Amino acid sequence: MLPSHFLELAVLHDGIPLFGFHADEKCRSNGSMSLILAANKESLQVDTVNWERFVNRLHEWCTSDLISIPELTDALFRERVGLPHPPRPLSKHPQAIILNSTSLINFYDAFAPTERSQNIGSIPPRAAELIAQMNRHPRFLSLLGILPNQLRTLLKETNHENREEAILDLSRTLFFAGFRIWNKRQKLASRFWKDIAPENRSITHSYTKGKKKKKDNIAPSKCRNPFHFLRRYRNLSNIRENKCPCSKAPKETKEMPNQQITRFFHIPLIQIKSSSESMPIKSRTDKIRAQHDRGKKRKGYKLLNSKQRNKKTRKT
Repeated sequence: MLPSHFLELAVLHDGIPLFGFHADEKCRSNGSMSLILAANKESLQVDTVNWERFVNRLHEWCTSDLISIPELTDALFRERVGLPHPPRPLSKHPQAIILNSTSLINFYDAFAPTERSQNIGSIPPRAAELIAQMNRHPRFLSLLGILPNQLRTLLKETNHENREEAILDLSRTLFFAGFRIWNKRQKLASRFWKDIAPENRSITHSYTKGKKKKKDNIAPSKCRNPFHFLRRYRNLSNIRENKCPCSKAPKETKEMPNQQITRFFHIPLIQIKSSSESMPIKSRTDKIRAQHDRGKKRKGYKLLNSKQRNKKTRKT
């Protein structure tokens, strides 16, 4: 049984071609193995997994008899709503490969080791000592354009021409390169708080009458479920709900089809009158109003008859 933060994505059966693209027996595995993903709730929130695309690519790569998807893992992914943002891509800049390699002077590289370089054995001892001290210069000062003093000393002792112009050019280059990195990080941070984790940013506390009230927020929860930040809209894994809101799924309601009530009775449809043809139901006020209308009509008839009689008597 794997821990909660380990997910078995796929099971690779015996005979799958893992060690080459040929159909030779040497390229096939001698036993079965599993593809495991170690993730927590923060990693699945930032680096999203497109589960449907992953499964389709696996089946395109190999047949279903050599690879299988665990039912529990498939249910855990399909019962959640995926996040819309893409995962973090690796840097494809061509200079990244050059910077990752250990160079002789690396005081500007934040990922370079601070110990003494092994490539300085073929240079004079005085220059090797200055370069070793130069490489221990704080990296973040280099991003601000502040160069190590040992660089100026090295250029001065080697009688380098136009060393002040060279130092100024290096300082400006490192400063604007650091500014571009800072600007890119600001945009990525803004995108993170706006699109990836907006609920983490809105953690506020309101105070009313000396009592501290917290807003209902899923971010400060201590839940260790890797799918914590993915909304659960159905229950496919049959895992019980707990106190954390991320485990709750809406209850499924059986919708009854809209049918006419006449289908439940053995009465022909012709015998049932529509609502427009049926007699309206009169209330008590309607009956009282009708009696008053009859009285008014009688008085009107009496006045007309009396006028007609008066006219006849006048003519005679």
